[in-house]
Amino acid sequence: MLESGKIRAGQLMWLLITIKNALLVPMSQIAVAAGSRQDSWMAEILSLAMQLVMLYVVLKLVLRFPGMEFTSYLKEICGRFVGSFIAFLYIWFFTFASAAYLREITSFSLAMIYTETPPIIIALLILLTTGFVASLGLEVIARTNEIILPVIIVLYFTGFFLLIKEINWNNFKPFLENGVVPVLKGAFVSSGSFVFVSFVAVALPYINKPRECRRSLVLGSMVQATAVILATTVVIGVMGPSLAQISLYRGYLTIRYISYANFVEHLDPLALSIFVMGKVITISVFFYAACLISGQLFRLKSHKLLLFPIGALILSLSRILFKDAAQLNRFFVTIWPVHNYIFELVIPFFLLILALVRKKGKKGT
Repeated sequence: MLESGKIRAGQLMWLLITIKNALLVPMSQIAVAAGSRQDSWMAEILSLAMQLVMLYVVLKLVLRFPGMEFTSYLKEICGRFVGSFIAFLYIWFFTFASAAYLREITSFSLAMIYTETPPIIIALLILLTTGFVASLGLEVIARTNEIILPVIIVLYFTGFFLLIKEINWNNFKPFLENGVVPVLKGAFVSSGSFVFVSFVAVALPYINKPRECRRSLVLGSMVQATAVILATTVVIGVMGPSLAQISLYRGYLTIRYISYANFVEHLDPLALSIFVMGKVITISVFFYAACLISGQLFRLKSHKLLLFPIGALILSLSRILFKDAAQLNRFFVTIWPVHNYIFELVIPFFLLILALVRKKGKKGT
């Protein structure tokens, strides 16, 4: 195998929590942005159910091919040519996701912190950091995340408890003001932003006990969904549904409402720390996945050989595809969910059906 390291199912679960919760600070609370307004918490509950369906399909597929690398079982199911083509599509998926998140953190830094810094400098610094982490392999990424995640959790709950007194519960009325359609739309958009399922398909061959992933990933999904619901509740309760919907950096702006006795205030670094640490792990994971699949496809000895060309592509795409933060936000709410569903549900479901029809892989998974 191209990747020699192994990780536990629990470490994969921690990665899931970090990657999803890294979305809570910048253009986050996707259901709010999608128009669910004060009913966004309901949309997030439905989103969890949809995420579990996606995880079920991917796990059902991958566990039929224990120990086989991603590109190997694609070729086993579809044949060499079609399997290689699908692998190329997933290289694009992870590269594009890395570029979108790189542009997100660059735009956020320019708007809120380093307003006079050239954007290319910020993007390069982040890309070099994530490229270095990706070069160390899956095991090191998982261990690094085990150090970072507890810090994120402490900062997250610190911000949450400090904001409780600022919540206006009247902001959640009336329930279902515009019916169930906005809630369903919010659930679709939110679950479509869940970009971890495809990584499970890539990483599962490197899990010590793959079958334990079912329980771990369900638990991880429930934990991250709870965190998203709490964050959404705070944002709507503090800012109100109208302001929350139109704000680009609603999670970050909410932190600015913290004020205790004119002493505990200006805690913007809380939000900044959660976002930066989580986003570095997120981009590192997807950067690594793009390099790993490419290395498997071209039968290279190490995925490190592809860090520079794929990194250059990520940087270029992040600068070319999105002209500003507003366009990126519209993309995350409109095109991004549909794009992700293709890779996170449609293709895996097609592959699972094809594997069953062609009787490929092991039964009873």
